[in-house]
Amino acid sequence: MVPENTEKLQHIYRLQQSKLVNIGHLTENLGNIQESLEIFSTEQKALAGELESSTNKIRGVIRRLEQKTNKENSNENNPDDDYESLSSARKKSLLQTLREVHDTSSSVAKGVYRLSASHKHSAELLDLSVIVVKHFLWRERVFMAIILGGHDNEALKQVSVRSCALGRWYDGRGKKAYSHLQVYRSLGDVHSRYHSVINELIDKGIEGMAFSELSAELAKLEMLSQQLVGLIGQIHRHVALLQSPSTD
Repeated sequence: MVPENTEKLQHIYRLQQSKLVNIGHLTENLGNIQESLEIFSTEQKALAGELESSTNKIRGVIRRLEQKTNKENSNENNPDDDYESLSSARKKSLLQTLREVHDTSSSVAKGVYRLSASHKHSAELLDLSVIVVKHFLWRERVFMAIILGGHDNEALKQVSVRSCALGRWYDGRGKKAYSHLQVYRSLGDVHSRYHSVINELIDKGIEGMAFSELSAELAKLEMLSQQLVGLIGQIHRHVALLQSPSTD
């Protein structure tokens, strides 16, 4: 027979299921915004590259014209060259205009690069926040399955450390961006322990388990969950520090 306190918990968790569904939809929307930010950053970087290429071409033109100007009194002048047919004042004016265009386009290219980097880091920060919320949703689903019992328990055991939302992120975007960080490797270790505790608790079942024992097991799970969130928070701070110079 299920203890009375456990029955109360079961009732509470049933009431909050609909709220978790709504939070899940909101999280997916935030994930879409993150992807859009990432695409926007990539497009900005490409535009900055094109502008930088044009700036380099202008620099090349300036150098060639400067060389011609330095030879204007030599015998190497080409009378058919349109530039050499210009007056000295016109040549100086043209070079000055080209230098101003070069300096402006160079400055704009650098600015667009900075914006691209800032948007990239913003996308990464949002991505980390989304994965934390997805972990919270997964944690509540685990708690509900353990407390409510039923067929959902076995379904949860089929979700491995690699196939849950955090696991897919860890082996995908997380690995690509943060595998060089020690905190990333620590996150993987704690995540593996988290899933091991889940499976052990599901195998035990709550039938016949005293409320104090169930509370202790759930507290262990909560502690590992908080460790996961803390490690993701460290990665978040790492990205925020990278973003700071770009926002000066």
